[in-house]
Amino acid sequence: AASTESSGAFPQLIAKQSVVANSPAVELWWKGQSRSESVNWPPAPTVDLRLYIHTASRRPTPDEVLLSELISDLIADLLSEELADFALADYGASVDVNALGISMQFTGYASSMGSLIESVVEVLGHLAEQGNLLPRFRRVVAAKRRNLAAVERRMPVELGAEALMAAVVSTGVHRSELAAASKDVTLTKLQNYLETVLKRRTRVRALAVGDVNKDQARQWSQRVLAILQGGSLPSDKAAHTQVLNIHQDSLLLRYPNPVQQSGDSAVVVKVSALVPAPRQQLALLV
Repeated sequence: AASTESSGAFPQLIAKQSVVANSPAVELWWKGQSRSESVNWPPAPTVDLRLYIHTASRRPTPDEVLLSELISDLIADLLSEELADFALADYGASVDVNALGISMQFTGYASSMGSLIESVVEVLGHLAEQGNLLPRFRRVVAAKRRNLAAVERRMPVELGAEALMAAVVSTGVHRSELAAASKDVTLTKLQNYLETVLKRRTRVRALAVGDVNKDQARQWSQRVLAILQGGSLPSDKAAHTQVLNIHQDSLLLRYPNPVQQSGDSAVVVKVSALVPAPRQQLALLV
């Protein structure tokens, strides 16, 4: 049945406490919409649930960045099979593990959203315990190594931009560091790292939008948070976005060309203004 609750024009904060024993508190925002609200065009009976799980602000090591990317790739590989039937019915889900936390998104119809969330949570929660992952892991690692080594396929400006991000973003790691870390990565390292991530103290923010009422939003958030074991992290300690003021008209980066036997000895990348102001602003995740 369609939701009959409406939040109005803007999302409402409906929870700011722990919804699961020993789990982090969740900042749950809800933007429900009754189908009877719109006279001209009824909204689609779908739901979008997003969760942002941030750990403490810190600079990760190349190993941690690599393991985070491999976990995301491995989860995507597993979900492509687990969620095949859901995809045929226009449901979707994604999980991105990075060095500073986890982000999740679930989309589809409210009637089976609980089953979709359950399937994804089972994959993520038991990933560190599954013993038949070695073939998948080897395939994911091989693809990552090929991508890191294929500098000839990238435009010089792309390589320069990557180097810029590695230099100025606190979570940035250069591809050469990731390539070095990939040489001795193992499935045991990956599983141990994921277990560590799930046990960290975190700050959780969630947004539920669409054909969903408050109780359903709370229940779905509760199921996802059941896999986290680290407790709550104060908001001032969690990773967040800051703004860097650059006093020049532009930011230049000189980066040696990694392509062997190339006639270009350096690449110069100019970052244009993000806002038309004397001081350029660059948003950084720190």
